Amino acid sequence: MMRTNIQITKQHAMGVLKYLTGIIVFLLISLIMNAQNNISVSGVVIGPNGELVQGAFITNKANNVHIAVTDDKGEFRINVPIGTVIEITHLQYEPYTKKIAAGDAVLNVVVKESKGKTEQDVLVQGFRGRSKETQTGSSAIVKGEALQNVPVNNAVSLLQGKVAGLNIQNNMSGPGAGPTVTLNGSSSISITSDGFLSPTSPLFIIDGVPVDMNTKYEYGFESGGAGINPLSLIPPEDIDQVEVLRDAAATSLYGSRAAYGVILVTTKRGQSKLPIVQYSGNIFFKTPPRMRATIGGAAERRARIDAILNYDTASHEVSKTLINNSSFLSDSLNPYYNNSTNWQDFVVEPTLSHNHNIQVYGGTRNFNYKTNVNYYDDKNIVRNTGFKRYGLSMNATYMPVDQFKITMAINGQFGSTQTGSSTGATIGGLAGLSNLSSLLPKPSKYSDQAAAIANGYIKSENTSKNLLSSLDISYEFLTGFRVSNLFAYSTSSGVKDFFTPAFLRGGSTFGYIYNDRDNNLNNRTQLGYSTVRGPHTFNIYGFNEINSYSTKAEAVQIVQTPNDQIEGGYGYNANLTKGGTLNNLKEERIHGFGGFGGYNYDRRYILDFSYRVDRTSLNGPN
Repeated sequence: MMRTNIQITKQHAMGVLKYLTGIIVFLLISLIMNAQNNISVSGVVIGPNGELVQGAFITNKANNVHIAVTDDKGEFRINVPIGTVIEITHLQYEPYTKKIAAGDAVLNVVVKESKGKTEQDVLVQGFRGRSKETQTGSSAIVKGEALQNVPVNNAVSLLQGKVAGLNIQNNMSGPGAGPTVTLNGSSSISITSDGFLSPTSPLFIIDGVPVDMNTKYEYGFESGGAGINPLSLIPPEDIDQVEVLRDAAATSLYGSRAAYGVILVTTKRGQSKLPIVQYSGNIFFKTPPRMRATIGGAAERRARIDAILNYDTASHEVSKTLINNSSFLSDSLNPYYNNSTNWQDFVVEPTLSHNHNIQVYGGTRNFNYKTNVNYYDDKNIVRNTGFKRYGLSMNATYMPVDQFKITMAINGQFGSTQTGSSTGATIGGLAGLSNLSSLLPKPSKYSDQAAAIANGYIKSENTSKNLLSSLDISYEFLTGFRVSNLFAYSTSSGVKDFFTPAFLRGGSTFGYIYNDRDNNLNNRTQLGYSTVRGPHTFNIYGFNEINSYSTKAEAVQIVQTPNDQIEGGYGYNANLTKGGTLNNLKEERIHGFGGFGGYNYDRRYILDFSYRVDRTSLNGPN
């Protein structure tokens, strides 16, 4: 066995300690010097028109690594060594390069528009993209940023005051109900069965899918339909821009359906090289307006006693007898004596509503994608009324080469409303309740004032489901020649389930069930040619469009069911019950074809010509 003894002397230990101390001091000096060379930079990226640029990448040019991305306010924060060269990039703007100096703690960067066509300088006027300088029709654009962070259940209402000639009125107070939209004035003086003007709303195009708001208006006010506006199911957070076409050029592009104008709604697209997950949420409160002033309890008793005494001017004996015989005025043990009921509180109340939206988007010029999930819960100030919205939308664009492009979009929406005893224009029972005495006891199912709690017991649930889908394919088979086809399909269904219990209707129940279904298929094929020869630009295209629309609605009314728990199907009064298919069963087909020709010289002198002819099945087979 061999044993090794290692002895460390005091001198050796001191030498090792000095060596370690030197290393530590060297590292500390290096860290301090490196920290002194770094600088913390915060900044904001602004577009040429003053808009905040969201989703811009800040890249270290030395190693081509993304070190930051601007938030929804266009702001960023980085920590880099002095002398670092950074580059700020965005799909819609020209790259911006900056060498960080010692005094660059705060940066305000203004980027320029991209030299190529971008969303901000191109109008999608009809089926073609036009720059602002060369468009001849009357149109206006509202960016999506102007429609966000406002607590409304219908984004269309936010267009009021933003487009000249566009008038939007909220005639209905019901949750989820749509406003009346008129462009350049009303074009009809006919009246519906409810006393409203027949609507002349513009044609809405949502991501290429036509949505006609005039088809089922007869069921949206106080009639039997679900009354949920399809546009209320689109979250404002998902809207990129809204374009309004206001003149005859819209009719020449979209045909007779666009007689009242066209409103194009475009949802957001992916615009980021890296995937981005973005959440936005809002919580908002609603309080009832100032209601009618009331006196209650002891104040009402004193007012009634004073009125009796003041009326009996000759002798108070009669007055005293009347007061003593009215036990609710004189007997403190009477149950009515100490009541102080505010009947208006049984109809309205303050509420809390909330909205949540999640977006996932990304991609490059060759491929981009976007997914949006939305939940919206709007509780109305009228008890047992409100609106809920669930939405899921997705779109993607694939362009492997400049000559070929595919765009796909799908939008699924579900909306649910509760209206209680109210309709779009009236609130049942509120007017009568304001005249009731506060000395009466609080309402119950067995009191004569049951109308005060009608909203809590009347079942009125309306649901609406919408599915919008589109597929757009375009191919440039020769230089300047491009063929494209847009296929769009939409389907929607609405259900109204209404039931009034017997104690609210004189001992007789009342039930109403309504459902409808719409199907809309649209296909457009287009062939176009465009060329630029010096200052001369020529555009020409022709198109063929086919649209097929069908709708069917059914309703059943049931009266006097056995009890409040059995809402139909057994034991009802057959003599008072009716139902069946409503008279709006309809199938309509439209076949249109037309064309467009345009010429401009140096973007100064512009000449456009458009023409369209429609054939419709409503005019007969020929």
